[in-house]
Amino acid sequence: MSATAAKQAQCEQCGADAAGLRYLEGKRVCRDCSRLLKHEKFKERYEAARKAQENRVKAEKYKRRIQFAKKGKTAFQNRDYKTAVLNYETYIKVLEDGFELERGTLTPDHFESKAEQLLMSAIYWDLMRLFDRGKNPKEKEQFDYYMMKFLLFTKNTTWQRVYRNNLRRYIRWGNPRHRSEFIQLLKNLGGRPDRCFIATATFGGNALETQLLRDYRDERLKEFLLGRIFIETYYVLSPPIASLIGKSEFLKKLSRVVIKSLIKIWIH
Repeated sequence: MSATAAKQAQCEQCGADAAGLRYLEGKRVCRDCSRLLKHEKFKERYEAARKAQENRVKAEKYKRRIQFAKKGKTAFQNRDYKTAVLNYETYIKVLEDGFELERGTLTPDHFESKAEQLLMSAIYWDLMRLFDRGKNPKEKEQFDYYMMKFLLFTKNTTWQRVYRNNLRRYIRWGNPRHRSEFIQLLKNLGGRPDRCFIATATFGGNALETQLLRDYRDERLKEFLLGRIFIETYYVLSPPIASLIGKSEFLKKLSRVVIKSLIKIWIH
């Protein structure tokens, strides 16, 4: 047997006979396996370092997440809607990453803080109205998604009542593209569509006088028991009266005088 053959032994990694085996990872391995194992070890260390860096970035973003929400709100108020959407969606993504969630699976149950749940409602409220202006099917899908999320984060909360009033105002003044969806959302939050029958028959649904009476109803009459009783009685008795007013110019003129006088007494 030659001297070269005598020095050969079996590689514990690949099983081949080879000379010059060296110890690596607790094994006697050949040169080729040594290179491969070192390369794999390097890859593992590189991947671990990369993952650790990603986690550090995520943790830092999570700490700063409220800044994204604030930037989004500022941009929304300045009508820089593209920047608002970018920052709002970044805030939501940071939360999903922080909770290690799939996209779109964030729910109120993930929050211990009611304050941040309220912030989520406010963000979805803005996003929903932004995509209400969209004209293509993709934007309609986003509108539907944000409306669903807004309902999820708002229903049965202490701020539900506030958003019912906000919805009524938006339906009246905001000229929403998806009006029927907003009316259904209002119903889902326990609200009712506007039913100022007589004022609507007299002035029209978008007239200033009608809007003033709706606001007076929502902000004043609903605050006390007698006011709520008056509203419910009005809803029962006023439809036939409104129908008569709608058919008669004389009754419309008379109703205008009466309603304007009431507005001066009640509101001014």
